[in-house]
Amino acid sequence: MAHEHASLVDIQKWAGVLADTPLFQSLLVYDKFRENAPSLNDQQIQCTAHSGVNFTEYPLTAAFAVVGDRLALLLEYNTNVYDSAYLAFVGDLIDTLLTQMLHSTPATTLKDATLLSGSELATITTWSQGTTATYDSKCLLLHDAFLHNLAIRPDCFALESNGQRWTYAQVHHEARIVASWLMRQGHKVGYPVALVFSRSPEYIFSVLAVLLTGGIYVPIDAQVTATRIRDVLNDLDNPLIISVLSHIALLKELACDFKRVGFCDEILQLPRETDLTHPCPRLSTDSLAYIIFTSGTT
Repeated sequence: MAHEHASLVDIQKWAGVLADTPLFQSLLVYDKFRENAPSLNDQQIQCTAHSGVNFTEYPLTAAFAVVGDRLALLLEYNTNVYDSAYLAFVGDLIDTLLTQMLHSTPATTLKDATLLSGSELATITTWSQGTTATYDSKCLLLHDAFLHNLAIRPDCFALESNGQRWTYAQVHHEARIVASWLMRQGHKVGYPVALVFSRSPEYIFSVLAVLLTGGIYVPIDAQVTATRIRDVLNDLDNPLIISVLSHIALLKELACDFKRVGFCDEILQLPRETDLTHPCPRLSTDSLAYIIFTSGTT
């Protein structure tokens, strides 16, 4: 077949683009005009100038035109989408790219070029190398940093939720109650603890409790599907679980071993005279703090 025409409607359908979604976000137009064109017949007709009016419904149109030995570029844009400062930025990027291509060897491909100037590349290179900072050796671990703040400002607010506030001392007290429960269940250093929660203060108490006992907390969003939560728990091989009573139906659906489940809001109601002592293991920066299960796209 020498020629086949496909409408934009068909292309949009084949591409799986919804009907009310623009097929293109930008449009590239390439025109070529010749200066000093050869004469036509004997009338010596020449093209000495050209002009035109372009109109598109696209937010950005880049029209390239070769006029003799010159390359002209016209950027037309929707002012409701872009402003002049952004278009100036785009123009600078194109200028940088074309300049590189003009000074490159024939073997250079477009992917070898960069949109960044030399100074911008230097800035990114410096930034990516990171900076060196000195930290207090006593605060290298997350819970150590919390305990450091607890020591110097125990009565300052550390947590706020729904109009209620907890000081560092209060957060620490709640975390110690949960930590003591963990130890009574036989929790060991380096073992994972599944935290099935929505956002709540109890989640914060539980995270700190796990860290204080040298454990590894595994955050699980209670809003995801039961199948996904079950897969995570299976991978963890029957871990201790901390949640709240509002998620008890979910845990029943998961057929959890309730002998290994603690409800934080229930644990916190234990008598205040309960022994809150528990070992504070010595950990290093090589110790795991948490394990997070993702969809694989992060």
